[in-house]
Amino acid sequence: MVLTLEEQKTLHILGYLYFRMGFYEKAERLFTSVLILTQNMPYDKSIFALLASIAIEQKNGKKALEYLQNAFDGTRITGKKTIYYLLKAQALWLEQRYDEAKNILHEYLVIKGNNA
Repeated sequence: MVLTLEEQKTLHILGYLYFRMGFYEKAERLFTSVLILTQNMPYDKSIFALLASIAIEQKNGKKALEYLQNAFDGTRITGKKTIYYLLKAQALWLEQRYDEAKNILHEYLVIKGNNA
């Protein structure tokens, strides 16, 4: 089964609503299903950031970092997606990788300072 772009968008919105309402398990199930059905190539990579947020909420830094690897594509992130740096800092902190977390937080602040 292959999801159409319209189906992906609909499931993404539904998952985001679950996430915002605090139904993290439902959101996670929906998002992971979308990833399976798109072979980890969703139309919108923010799905990885949402899954990372859920993992952070569940205090699972390792899982969050795995999801964030897919959100970062090797380029420097700017604009609205700079929040990914904060997610990564939180995940690193949960993993007790404090120096790395501080470095990522600093990078976030530098980017935000340039965009302010």
